[in-house]
This record gives sequence, structure tokens and C-alpha cells, in this order.
Amino acid sequence: MIKPTPEVHEAFNNILKARFRKEFKEFIGNLLSLISTLAAIILPFVLAIITGNWTNIFLILIYPCSLFSMAWIKHSTNQSFFKLFIPAFVLIVFMSISNAPYWFAFIGLGISASYHILFNELPMDEVRLQKALENPAYKDWITKQELEEKNKS
Repeated sequence: MIKPTPEVHEAFNNILKARFRKEFKEFIGNLLSLISTLAAIILPFVLAIITGNWTNIFLILIYPCSLFSMAWIKHSTNQSFFKLFIPAFVLIVFMSISNAPYWFAFIGLGISASYHILFNELPMDEVRLQKALENPAYKDWITKQELEEKNKS
């Protein structure tokens, strides 16, 4: 077994940090997406039954409103700073029109945040991980390890 140099240790630590960051964000994004989606689907029906106001079923529209506003930002060609506020504006308008309870806005925020984590942050972390894996010192050490294993057998 070839002893790793300090450069290899540093590269390995960078790989572990990048992998942990990517996996953690993927877990948080998926968990937030699951909870927010279930809440967006189930709570309008629960509110309609509890309050007896059957117009609360239309609160289920918070899901497409949040997703479409986030997708609109991602696929827009305008690189303005103000486009970051589009989901919040859509959510404020939706909450004003629907007369939903104030806490219902957190469902829309959760959907928007999970979309942001999964479709904006995660690809950047994947690039960071690939960059860490391309470290020449780490690649040379891995190649030497493979050659040593091959010569043993």
C-alpha cells in the first residue's frame, strides 16, 4: 500500500466535503419537497372539511403556482436581480386572492425552496465534486494504487 502524501490527504478531504455537501443538500431538498408536496395536497381538503368552507379546496393551486414561478425564473433569459422576487410576489398574490391562513404560505415557500435546492444548488455541488475528483495528486495516487493491486494479483 502506497502512503498518501499531504496533497492526497487534502484532495481526499475536499472530495469528502464536496460529496457530503451534495448528499446533504439532496437529502434536505427531497425531504422538503416530500413534506411540502404532501402538505399542499392534503391540507386544502382538511381545511375544507374542518372549516366547512369548500372553496378552501382551491388552495391546492399553491403547488403549481410555486413550481411554475420557480421554473419561470430558471428558464428566463433576463438576468435581473428582481426576478428572484417573482416566487414571493406570486405567493403574496395567491395568499391575498385565496384568503388562506397565514401559515399556508410556508407550504409555498417550502415548495419553492426545495425546487431551488434540487434544481439550482445541487448541479453546482455536482460540478464542485467533479472538480475535486479531478485533482491530479489524487488521480495519480489512485492510479498507483490500482497498479499495485494489479501487480499483486
